[in-house]
Amino acid sequence: MAKRIKDYIRSHFSKSKKKEDHLQDTKATFILMHLEHHLGTLELNEATWSFEYSINYKQKFKKVQDSGSTEDFLLSLFAFPDIDKKYESQKLWPFFKARIPGLKQPEVQDIMESDKIESTDLVALLTRFGRKTIMNPFELHLSHAT
Repeated sequence: MAKRIKDYIRSHFSKSKKKEDHLQDTKATFILMHLEHHLGTLELNEATWSFEYSINYKQKFKKVQDSGSTEDFLLSLFAFPDIDKKYESQKLWPFFKARIPGLKQPEVQDIMESDKIESTDLVALLTRFGRKTIMNPFELHLSHAT
């Protein structure tokens, strides 16, 4: 019990690295899937997040646009409307960040403690909690991280 209290105090009141510092040397690639189809790629490269639609998705999107039929086809994501653009940001977009549950939940804290996940480690949080969400039908798979 004393150890849990000590760990709690340390994790909530000690000075930790800034989020930006933690991500500075991190590289990670996540694949966004929809019904076993590669929709796009989320990458973190030295504190910059990027999202880009996959080549296959872009080709299918353009075929559907040309034919005028959107039946059984997923249109572009609301957060990323331009399928030809590579989106970049210093912050993780809400579309992806929403996949991480509230970090103050006791169950989430227990998992983070047992898996040794820091609250500032967005790659580890997305890897552990972000694969599936009840908010949308997409799956996020870690391809690689360093």
